[in-house]
Amino acid sequence: MELLPLLFCCFLTLSGLTFGAESGSRVIVTEDGNALLSCSLNNMNIKPMLFDWRKDKDRLQVFMYDDGTLHNKGPPNQAEQFKGRVSHFPEELQHGNASIRIENTKVADSGNYTCEFPRIQPEKIFHIELIVGAAPKPIVRQLNQNGLLQCDVDGAFPKPTVEWMDSANQTLLSEEPVAAPKGDRFYITLKTTVSKSGLYRCVSTQKGIWHRSSTETFVNKEPEGASQGKVKNFNVYL
Repeated sequence: MELLPLLFCCFLTLSGLTFGAESGSRVIVTEDGNALLSCSLNNMNIKPMLFDWRKDKDRLQVFMYDDGTLHNKGPPNQAEQFKGRVSHFPEELQHGNASIRIENTKVADSGNYTCEFPRIQPEKIFHIELIVGAAPKPIVRQLNQNGLLQCDVDGAFPKPTVEWMDSANQTLLSEEPVAAPKGDRFYITLKTTVSKSGLYRCVSTQKGIWHRSSTETFVNKEPEGASQGKVKNFNVYL
């Protein structure tokens, strides 16, 4: 009986349609997409009101609406990273909808947002966490004819778990992964050595954004010599 609400919650999060709440909620999207940050005063006409969207503790201004005046296209107070990328829903203001859409999302957009109605008493503040993930496909290579395989996952966020698996979905023993963070992103290299011919795949799992991707390669250990078959990529949203 507890599974249905949990699955429904996960679906809303994946689709970017999580609704804002004073107690907090979360929206998960991938970079270069659109993030819908929802905020609403139920069935209240907010056209003559002020609502203000801010980000993180330093309170970067994301968007401001003040009785028909917009601050979303480059006013002095709007953070540079949001200029030209944020819009609202004018036709929904009469129904209390203060939601915004952030276009062309970037990893740097990740953070904690507030939607504030400072002129209402008591003041209403809604909290939303936005996670923008970068989910590159693994790149696999056969380094030699002795079965040494290398997998690279470059520029991922959040940090993925990377593993090698065989055609029976069994995890292979591998060397310690080499992880190199650069800014907000992670660069992971994982090597393993296989002793049999077969299909092998490198799997990158990012639980924080419900995403899994993999790339597979065929290893030929026959005496005639090793040859690499077609490389295939797979993406799965958990």
